[in-house]
Amino acid sequence: MEQPSFLYHYTSIETLAMILSSKKIKFNSLNNVDDLNEGKSIDYKHIGGYFFISCWTSFAEESLPFWNMYTPSMKGVRIKMPSNLFQCNLINTNTIKGFSDKEYFSIVSQEETFKEKY
Repeated sequence: MEQPSFLYHYTSIETLAMILSSKKIKFNSLNNVDDLNEGKSIDYKHIGGYFFISCWTSFAEESLPFWNMYTPSMKGVRIKMPSNLFQCNLINTNTIKGFSDKEYFSIVSQEETFKEKY
């Protein structure tokens, strides 16, 4: 799996103003996403409260569905950032009980993510 060069984030003008003034990207609890099944696992039931995310895409082409889902009334901005802003670690969940076999990138190492008291 090759890491993309850029990531894109669709958001409102108000959120862009908060990002620019604070110089921070907010990560949200997985419990707060639209798809309530994303925060569940087989053995831990509601594990979403332990994971924090910020939704970005690697698709360089504009997406009308993303504008519709992530901006109010399809009015807002699309932010472009280099994907190597943070050192990323390849996470492979195929050996972790309760997770489907997937690979993804995370700024937190696999060891730190899945250790007993994380």
